[in-house]
Amino acid sequence: MNFKKGILVSLLSSVTFIMPITHEANVISVATVYANSVDLDFTDNKEAARKWGEKEYGDWKKNKLTAEERTAMENYTGSGYAAINEYLGKTNGELIEKQEELPEGYQLSDAKKLNKKIMKLDSALDKARLTETIMVYRRVSEQQFSMEASKLRPAGSTRIDPEKAENLSLEFTGKSFDQYNFMSTSIAKDPHKSYGPQRYAILMKIKLPKGTHAAYVADISKYPDQLELLVKRGYTFKYDKFSIINDHGWESLQVDVSLIKK
Repeated sequence: MNFKKGILVSLLSSVTFIMPITHEANVISVATVYANSVDLDFTDNKEAARKWGEKEYGDWKKNKLTAEERTAMENYTGSGYAAINEYLGKTNGELIEKQEELPEGYQLSDAKKLNKKIMKLDSALDKARLTETIMVYRRVSEQQFSMEASKLRPAGSTRIDPEKAENLSLEFTGKSFDQYNFMSTSIAKDPHKSYGPQRYAILMKIKLPKGTHAAYVADISKYPDQLELLVKRGYTFKYDKFSIINDHGWESLQVDVSLIKK
C-alpha cells in the first residue's frame, strides 16, 4: 500500500494501545463558523477561535472558579504542568497516598502537594463542559508513538518519510490510548510558531464531543497566544486516520484522533 500526500490511510483494529505517559486567515465571525460547520473547527482562524473561547468560558472564569482553582490553573499553564503530568504518567493517573506505593524517586510529602494541585484542576474542569463538538489541535513529537525524535522527519529535512508514516498508520490506526494526564490542545491550528510544523512533525487533530470536560484557559494562561483548551485527564482516545499534509512547505503527519465516550 502506497502512503501518499493527501490520501488518508485507515486500518481498523480492535487492539488497545495504552500510552505510558502534552499565517493569518481572513477574520470571520464566530456565528459564521457555527453556520458552516457540523463540527466546530476554526482551523487557521485564530481571531474567531479566541472570540469563541472568551464567550464560551467567560462565566466559568468569572463566576464558577474558586480563587484556589484559578491559581492552580495559572500555575499549571506556566511551568507547573511538567511535574504534574510526569507524576500522573508514572502513577497511571492515580493519586498516591502511601510512600510504599509511590514510583521511585518520589517522597510522600511532594506527592501530597501534587495531589492537592491535581484535585484543584479536576474540580475546576468538572465545572466546564463543551457545548458543541469541536476539533482541536495538538503538536507532538515522535515519542507519542514510542519513536525517537526526528525519525519521522529527519533533522534538516522538510519532508516526512512516507514508509515510516505508512508503518505508523498500519500499526496504530484503530488503536486507543488512555490519557492519564491533562491534555493541552489549541482551538486553532498552530496558533504560535513555538509549536509549529518546524518543531514538531506530528499534528494531532482531535475531535472532542459535546459534554467533554474541557476549558479555554488562554486568557488566564502564562502563554495566551497558544489559545489553549485544557482537557480533563482520564479520557480514552482512538487513532482514526493518518495522512501527510503540507504546512507552508513543511510536511507534517496529521493524525485524526477521537475521544471515546465513556
